[in-house]
Order: sequence, then C-alpha cells, then structure tokens
Amino acid sequence: MPGRTALRTVAALPIARWRPDAVSVLTLLGVLLFVIPARNTLQSLGAAGRPMFLLGLVLAGAWLCTWLHPGLVRRGRQPVRGLLLIYLGALLAAYVAGQRRGLDGVEARASDRSILAVLALVGIALAAADGIPSRARLEVLISRIMCFGAVMALFGIVQYLTHEDYSRYLRLPGFVMWSPALESVSRGGGTSRVAGTASHYIEFGVVVAMVVPLALYRTSHAATRGARQRAAGALVLTATAAPLSVSRTAIIGLGCVLLVQSVVWSWRRRFNVFVWLVIGVGAFGAAVPGVLGTLRSLFLNYKTDPSYQGRIADYAVAQAYISERPWFGRGPGTFIPAKYFFLDNQYLGTILTSGYVGLAALVIVMLGGITMAFGVARRAADAATRELAQALAAMLVAVAAASYSFDSLSFPAFAGLFYLTLGVTGALWRLEQRPVPTPAGPAATAPVQWRDPRGDQPSVAELVPAARQPAGIA
Repeated sequence: MPGRTALRTVAALPIARWRPDAVSVLTLLGVLLFVIPARNTLQSLGAAGRPMFLLGLVLAGAWLCTWLHPGLVRRGRQPVRGLLLIYLGALLAAYVAGQRRGLDGVEARASDRSILAVLALVGIALAAADGIPSRARLEVLISRIMCFGAVMALFGIVQYLTHEDYSRYLRLPGFVMWSPALESVSRGGGTSRVAGTASHYIEFGVVVAMVVPLALYRTSHAATRGARQRAAGALVLTATAAPLSVSRTAIIGLGCVLLVQSVVWSWRRRFNVFVWLVIGVGAFGAAVPGVLGTLRSLFLNYKTDPSYQGRIADYAVAQAYISERPWFGRGPGTFIPAKYFFLDNQYLGTILTSGYVGLAALVIVMLGGITMAFGVARRAADAATRELAQALAAMLVAVAAASYSFDSLSFPAFAGLFYLTLGVTGALWRLEQRPVPTPAGPAATAPVQWRDPRGDQPSVAELVPAARQPAGIA
C-alpha cells in the first residue's frame, strides 16, 4: 500500500535511525557550558536557575531512575560513584550542621541553592561515567567539547579586538542575565580582560586552558586529516584566548596541562611543541602588545599587587571564622561575598562552608579522578588511549592547581567542566577495563572487544589511524 511504502521510506532516512544517548544529552550540556553565556538564569531561582544546572538535575533524576531499574543500570565497578558519594555525604553533613547553627533567610536560601547545584553537577558526572556507551561515542564527545571550547575562545578573542560583548545577545527565552553589573570586557591598567561567554575573566582563562590538552590529543589521534586540522584550529584559538584573560590563574592552568600531558610524548614531539610554543609566544607578543608584559608583572611583582595583598589579609579574618566551626563549617553556600567578603581560594572557602571534613572530601574527589586517569594511561594498550587519559589527568591537575588561586566552584562553567571531565575519566576507565587472566587459555588474556551496543556507530578502528593501532584493538 502507498501508506506503508511512505512509512518505510521515512524509516530509512538517517534522522529516523538517530537514537539519542548520553553523549547526545552531554552535547547539549556542552552548548550550555561553553556557548550560552553563564549569566543566563531563571530569575526566580537565582544562580541555581542556570540552564546547565537545570539540565544537570534532569540528568541526576534520569540516572537515579536507571539505577532503580535493574534492567537499565550499568553493573560493575565505577570509582566515580564512590568518590561522589563521599563528597555528597560530607556536603549533606555540612548542610545539617549549618541548619543547626541557625541561618537567616538569605543564608538558608543560599545553602539550599548550593545543594541543588551540587546535585546537578553530580548528575553530570554520573551521566558521563555510566552513560557513554562506547569508546567511539566517547571520541565524539571529546571532539565536540573541544569545538565548543574553541567557540568560547573565539568569543573572547572577538571581545578583545572589538571591545564589544556580543555574548549578551545570546539570551535564552524566559531567562534573564544574572549579575548584569558584571562586564564581559573590562579594562584594567590599560589592558583589556575578556570573559567570553563565561561569568568572569579568570573563569574564562582557566576553562579555555583546560580545553588545550583535548585539542593537542586530537591533533595527533583524530581519524581524518580534516578532523586533525579542526583540532589544530581549536588549539590555536584556545591557547591564544587564555592569556587574554590577563590572569595568573589561567597561565598556571595552561602550564599545568602542558607539563602533565608532555609526560607521554616522545622527545621529538616535546621539541616540536617547544619550538611552536616559542614561535607562538613571539607572534602573540607582536600581535597583542602589552599583555605579556602585564602577565610578567603579575608574577614578578605579586608582593606589591593589591589583589595578592587583599588575599593575604583575608586569610587572617577567615581563620577566625574557621576556628568557630572547624569540622563541618558554617553550611554550604552560606559564606556570601555580599555579606562577608570575597575569597580567592576554593580550598579555604570549602573549609569555611563545609569544614575540614568537606575539604578532605573535595581533595579525595580530585585526587581520585587524577589517579584514575593516570592509571588508564599507565595500562593503555595503544598510544591514543594513553594520550587521552593523560589529557584528562592534565585537566584535573589544572582544576586542583587553579582552585588554590580563585573560588573555582563558585563559577558555573568551571564547575561544570570539572565534573564533566571527572565523568569522562570514569567512562574511559570503564571502557578500558580488561578481564582478569585465567588458566583457560590464550583467549582469556585477550583484551575486551568493546563494541557499540547500538551497532550503527563507528568503531575505535575508524577513529584511530590504522598505523597507530596495535593488534587486538576492535
């Protein structure tokens, strides 16, 4: 019949065969994280109404539903679950301690919003760790994160060149721009500082610096020449945009990712990267005069820098608050800058709001993620997996280093990328697990042949050039 023929024709179309998975949803998250300005929010929810947090809560609910359904949950070990359980337990204990302390209306609402935001971030990490179905789909997500990071970097570069914030036009329907007084393009000491689509220029610099290792990985291990060229373009954009934030933290983050990722490189590649780095710094200094000198002054003259002196002065005041409630803190989210003062140290802020117990839990999460990534790199059977794992480790090391010099988890793009990186690390750890050898014979020692359960996705062999594949990789 004509009707049935038409239905078969529609079913044969590629769009009809498209079946969304966790990578599809995390792609939307990447758009909200990098492309849509972080200042978009639902007015009634304040900072917790950002689109990224709303999607994170949906992901947390979806993950919980799959966990409660025995036919949907992914069985097996997943260290990310344990790390996040420890962190959530510490935060909930601090939340109870804060409520027992007695909070005014402003602090109570801030504490509630903080817990909601953490639940959303945990949902992002769990969706990535347990939801990415195959190595092929993981590569797709890595490529998309890299491209979205390049878009954020491009916004920052255009802002620097034009002194115009075009991100303000990217307002979602029904949302408002939170903190309208924050300027995405600021000028201090005669030098522009840009924020791209982030909520602050420090956040912008660190986030684009964290994308650099993914671009470096893709320039060597993307499947096609076009993909490697796109990765090279993303590398140029992100490496150029990070210094335009004129932030010490961004430069420290950039140095961390390059240092950690270079561990798995050959000496020839290290030399090549060093040569290109020297050429790039020279070209940057010629094209953007004044920025390198300002950055050098920030590092060499830090003792006379008012920002540095202000941080040192805040530490003594913060210590007095810590001594009142050292173990579980004053309650998550209750140390409001408008009521107290700004803290440019995430670890110190964690002690204030969640106590030493909360700080220990945060450090466990960071070190646990770094250890997982290094473990995958050490056991990797091929160069592509080794460098990808090392790139994720570099990103998490940058998170740990940057958190010492600004209140990192107060910024949505940074926090979202941190938890997404943690989840992707857990996914790679799960996908690269091999069975324990048994005396049954040679087949027992062969690596697991990971295949996409949907059957219509490219295999790892299509993503890694054949010349770089050892025998036995599916």
